[in-house]
Amino acid sequence: MEKTQGAGRSGERGIKGLNFDKIFLITNAVKGGILTALVVFCTPIFGFANPLKSFLQQAGVSQNKTAVYAVWADTGEPILAHNEDQPLIPASALKIVTAYCALKKLGPAYHFETRVLSEGPIQQGSVQNLTIQGEGDPSLVSERLWVLIQELKARGLKKIVQNIYLDDSYFAAQEYPGRQGNNHRAYNALTSALAVNFNSVPYYQNGEKHYRRAQRPLDYFAGELAAQLKVHHIAFTGKILEGKTATARLLYSFPSKPLGLIVHDMNKYSNNFIAEQLVKHLGAKLLSPPGTTAKGIHVLNDCLNKAGVEISQASLKNGSGFSLQNKISAKALVLVLLAGWRDFTLRPEFTASLSVAGLDGTMEKRKIPKELEGVLRAKTGSLNGVNSLSGFVPAKNGRLIAFAILMNDYKKDMGEAQKIQDRLIVQLRN
Repeated sequence: MEKTQGAGRSGERGIKGLNFDKIFLITNAVKGGILTALVVFCTPIFGFANPLKSFLQQAGVSQNKTAVYAVWADTGEPILAHNEDQPLIPASALKIVTAYCALKKLGPAYHFETRVLSEGPIQQGSVQNLTIQGEGDPSLVSERLWVLIQELKARGLKKIVQNIYLDDSYFAAQEYPGRQGNNHRAYNALTSALAVNFNSVPYYQNGEKHYRRAQRPLDYFAGELAAQLKVHHIAFTGKILEGKTATARLLYSFPSKPLGLIVHDMNKYSNNFIAEQLVKHLGAKLLSPPGTTAKGIHVLNDCLNKAGVEISQASLKNGSGFSLQNKISAKALVLVLLAGWRDFTLRPEFTASLSVAGLDGTMEKRKIPKELEGVLRAKTGSLNGVNSLSGFVPAKNGRLIAFAILMNDYKKDMGEAQKIQDRLIVQLRN
């Protein structure tokens, strides 16, 4: 299969002179050194010798800043390739890496623990001081905090005589690379080892419910905790303070939702907060506390390496993709997709976390071609001038295709970028 090498980037493979609507691969798969032949029957389209380049040019796409890579999932054999080795900005498509590596390193059934400690056992319904210690559970919301307090009440707790201490020392800091300091939107939330409701606070404007990031996550947690104690009629007249008591014993350990469901929520709704919590937790759990983004990225890079990704094809700054400094190649993303699909211990949770075109997640309201509805599973990504789509789609012949499309330096609106991606996928299926 011919490959044209450009300056500092790879060229197109398997597409020269093709009509996307008439691609037929006939492979004589053999072993022992016998030739594997690729036979393509086609007619030129768009009036250009190279239809993909023509397609991108007519769509107003920067060819040097666009990458496309598609392979047969069962064999890894390339179907379409353009700049596939060139690292580009993936936006939220990077969450594919975070999802796969978290599932691979920890397992789909893994739970974060939020621990409640005291200086002694509950005596006559009371404890002196209470400490709540977090590991960064991104699934802890008000409803689950209600359950946590209910469990303490069921164990006989009726009164906290002195103070409650909030211990968020499992993470080193609340910031992460790429987060925008002056942006108060919920997608820009701070991380914290003790967090509730994705560190996002609801507010109402013109009768509509919106969310903004919590300015001080521990204060927000303290407010939610105090409200739940009141609901459960657990008496408390002391203060809620940051830190922990000198001596403590475990009263109760509250597990998070399974990691498989947490990854599902992250990818379906492209939740930056969950992604960054996972990265810091990976760093703390697999290296050493306190968790930092740098430690977590080290874990992700090790994971990428074991999935076959060359170090030159990925430069990660965070786990959410919320940064123009993240770079990864389309080929690297496809290798991660293949690694997740081929590992049965995590395949169900990994693939189910991707949005289904026209049905749910970030692709629920996407204006998708009818033939892709319900069959295309992918992770979207968008930043200013960046749009991406990576995932799986079945071909008309029944075989599964893994693909990645990265579009940087895009000058038109997001809807136009999506139309280009969708059209490419439709043509890939034929």
